[in-house]
Amino acid sequence: MNSKKIIMLILVSMIVLSGCADKANVAAPTPSNSSSTSVNTQQPQSTLNDKEANNDAVKISETQVGNDDKTTYYGTYGLFENLPVLTRSNLIDQDYKQESDAFQNSTNFSMGDWIQLEGKYTDIWDKELNTIYKTVLAKLNQEQKDLLIASQKGWLQNHLKESEFVESTFQSDSEYNIGSQGRVNEQIAIKNRIKERTLQLFEYDYMLGGTSKVIYNGK
Repeated sequence: MNSKKIIMLILVSMIVLSGCADKANVAAPTPSNSSSTSVNTQQPQSTLNDKEANNDAVKISETQVGNDDKTTYYGTYGLFENLPVLTRSNLIDQDYKQESDAFQNSTNFSMGDWIQLEGKYTDIWDKELNTIYKTVLAKLNQEQKDLLIASQKGWLQNHLKESEFVESTFQSDSEYNIGSQGRVNEQIAIKNRIKERTLQLFEYDYMLGGTSKVIYNGK
């Protein structure tokens, strides 16, 4: 009888110990499971970084396309092929590129001459601006003319005040003086503002059924 009790106690003890071991195995995660959980937790951050990297790649790609195609202007409305054709093939930009390349490679390079070169093509674009402005005006009724005249006056005022601000703040003031290279860049900025307004007026002409081209016929 005693031996039977002893055997039963031994069996009960073994069952209890086995159950404790199983509970221990369930409660304690293995290193591989812990690692897997950690990776899953960090996945959203990893995905976000991948998206940011893709966005950066798109921005770089767009910038490169813009640089390669910088002479092409599609206008504000992009309705006519005339405008990109004009910006790709006009003689003003072609002659400017030739003169600019020759000047940059010249042994007589100077900032003063560079400013003169930019000023020369600023004047050329200014003549184009006045011509296309008159062309567009001639196609409008009186109300439309008044609106374009007001628009042109506003553009001109902004253009001149922009130049005055830069000259007063960054050329006359010795503390913030931008130097000779800055003066070259200012002349380029003036030229580009006039050119952009000119092309905008060309776009208006095309929208009104016109087929205008630049009057400049080469140097």
